[in-house]
Amino acid sequence: MRLRFIALLILIAVVVSLTGCAKLVDTQEEVVEATIVDTYYKGAWVQMIISGKTMIPISHPAEYWVNLQYGEITTSFNSYDLYSICHGKDGDTIQCSLITETYDDGTVKQFLEWRK
Repeated sequence: MRLRFIALLILIAVVVSLTGCAKLVDTQEEVVEATIVDTYYKGAWVQMIISGKTMIPISHPAEYWVNLQYGEITTSFNSYDLYSICHGKDGDTIQCSLITETYDDGTVKQFLEWRK
């Protein structure tokens, strides 16, 4: 019984490893005007952790979030450079790249990318 169970596990592992992953067939890049949905700033902060008789400071960096939307696609970026451009301009548009990836199994993925 135990031997059959081990053989079944090995068979399942072989089948799963042979199925493979979808391969990227085509990538297209298009410059689009995305809408600035909102911007969010969270300042840097320090967390103190007690370890025995000492306190250890752990620094957490500032976060500069910008949410961009193009059609049904919404993407969040944590970038100071983009935040400094978009802060206070909710509802305005900004140029970014729409990346469309097509895979051999027919799957199509789209996402926004911002470059300086």
